[in-house]
Amino acid sequence: MKIKYKLNIVFTLISVVVIIISALIFLNLSIGAIEERTKAQLESVATIKENQLRNLVKERIKDIEFMRGDILFYELLKTNWTNNEYVEEILKNKINLFNNNFSEIFILDPSGKIIFSTDQTQKWKIKNDKNYFTKGKNETFVQDFYYSPSTQKPTMIISTPVKDANQNLISIIVGRVNLESISDIMLERSGLGETGKTYLVNKINIIFTKPLQNEEKFLGKTIYTPAIKECISGKNNYGKYKNYKNVSVLGIYKWIPGRDVCLLAEIDETEALAITKKLGQTITFINLVIVFLLIIINLFLTKKITDPIKYLKNAASKFGSGKLDTEIDIKSKDEIGELAQTFNQMAKNLKESNEKLEKYSKNLENKIKERTRELNKKIEELENFNKLAVGREIRMVELKKEIEELKNKK
Repeated sequence: MKIKYKLNIVFTLISVVVIIISALIFLNLSIGAIEERTKAQLESVATIKENQLRNLVKERIKDIEFMRGDILFYELLKTNWTNNEYVEEILKNKINLFNNNFSEIFILDPSGKIIFSTDQTQKWKIKNDKNYFTKGKNETFVQDFYYSPSTQKPTMIISTPVKDANQNLISIIVGRVNLESISDIMLERSGLGETGKTYLVNKINIIFTKPLQNEEKFLGKTIYTPAIKECISGKNNYGKYKNYKNVSVLGIYKWIPGRDVCLLAEIDETEALAITKKLGQTITFINLVIVFLLIIINLFLTKKITDPIKYLKNAASKFGSGKLDTEIDIKSKDEIGELAQTFNQMAKNLKESNEKLEKYSKNLENKIKERTRELNKKIEELENFNKLAVGREIRMVELKKEIEELKNKK
């Protein structure tokens, strides 16, 4: 694989990995920030609802105590008015002033019998075993959220004693708080988005207010979730959990001491983190653009790096084929530029060495030729001398032979 492809792959992979890691870190930080903002928002809503609930209960207590303090009301209760339609009509008119605040108002005699009620079906019933009677004989008493067997509905009751000047019990005024007004507080959706809700659950897991306007079917039902289990044990917390519809939500739950009720403020996780989905899409798009730009930059940088290397390679090939006058024209002030200068210097030195070698070879060749000529001349002289010597030897032999012949003739 060519180096330019290797560099492109390496640069692109490094860029993509860095971008992905950066995007994941940014996205996680964004999710954390959104969850913190959601937590703060839900805490604020829950605190407001808690204060509104406490204030509403205080107002209902004032209503009941106001009836007890009304002079005409007090005087009528002191009289033997049972079954006196005129007195009952006056009491009804007085009580009707508070009807919007209570679903039922009734009066108990000292024995615990209902002697007057805005709900005629409840009249003459005995309630002497109820907390609002036993505890309401002495002082104003609030029986917090519970499920009433007589009305088959969730209820909250406030009772207060009516006593004469000698502190003898005359009667007990009892008001069944209209939970619609509490539901209205919980159903108010400011700051809760599309799926946000607040609702109340008592200590035996009964839901006391509609979580949403169209969720009446849950009212009075017993529900069990990990968040509610923790809350009714007295713990306050925030987190992600499954709610009563098995939907994943971000929620805050807090136990309201004195009212023995759990207040939950929730918003669907999909809505709370919807912005992170859009953010993720935006980040993905931006990252794709960045990757595209980085690829172009990588190609440019790789070309800038590999072109001189390619030029060096071609120059080296020419140099290797014997073209010693090859020169690399790279002026960059980096390692490649230094390598080009080194190559040019090497080529120059090698060319000079080659020229010297050629000159030396030529001189050596001339010397060899001169020596060869001299040697040939010596050889020729030697051959001539040898020929002369051989001729003399032959002549001597011939003379010797002639002398021998002359001797023989004598």
